[in-house]
Amino acid sequence: MRYPTAGKIDHNNGLRDIDLRIEHGERVAVIGSSGAGKSTLLRVLATAQQPSAGEIQLLDAAPWAMNTRARRRLRARIGLIQQSPPLPPRQRVVTAVSAGRIGQWPLWKSLLNFVFPLDIPGVARTLEQLDLAEKIFARCDALSGGQLQRAAIARALYQAPELLLADESVSAMDPVLAEHTLALLNDISQQRNTTLIVSLHNLELALRFFPRVIGLRDGQVMFDKAANDLTSEELKQLYANRQLRSTAELPTSARAAFQIPRC
Repeated sequence: MRYPTAGKIDHNNGLRDIDLRIEHGERVAVIGSSGAGKSTLLRVLATAQQPSAGEIQLLDAAPWAMNTRARRRLRARIGLIQQSPPLPPRQRVVTAVSAGRIGQWPLWKSLLNFVFPLDIPGVARTLEQLDLAEKIFARCDALSGGQLQRAAIARALYQAPELLLADESVSAMDPVLAEHTLALLNDISQQRNTTLIVSLHNLELALRFFPRVIGLRDGQVMFDKAANDLTSEELKQLYANRQLRSTAELPTSARAAFQIPRC
């Protein structure tokens, strides 16, 4: 099974002439400076935004050639982790996480789950993997930014999607937690044979955990290659401004990535 995607989006929406093919089970990092189009690309892949031109294929289906009900079923197979998770503030974590399967459940089961969570042990096991089990009955508005991101990741993992998209999903975590979380996402992706696409600002983490790296600049793909084949010059060009700033002016993570060992 393949997940080819090809789409063209006008510049105002962040992407131009994007043409990509991502295979089933691949683990891909999308990197680039702020405003490069990373979030827009993930929203297109999540079918949250329709390409203004061109076409896109996801999970062997053309989402924008479907009716609304069929597209809703397709979305239930795609998990999206957002940088600022839209979890209801007054909702308990157990309810927010278990809601990941709403798209897979009949209406009666979804409504019942809001009143009484139907799989507390399953949610607890998912939260435990993210060192968040003690917050299972806490309200979402009582969580820190990093805890909210982990709750959103737990929700996506509990959903068990075929395609998992993560948009700067570890940006509010400390370095140790960020590394642990990305390692967990990679492990689960391999265990479940799930396609994983993650946008990251931290180049060290991108090169360490993802075999394939896509570099976006001004809404276009600057490179798409194996992490081990990336050069320092390509990374400099990706983050350089119009006057090609020196490496010393690049983000700290970019400077570190030029020298880090890759595995």
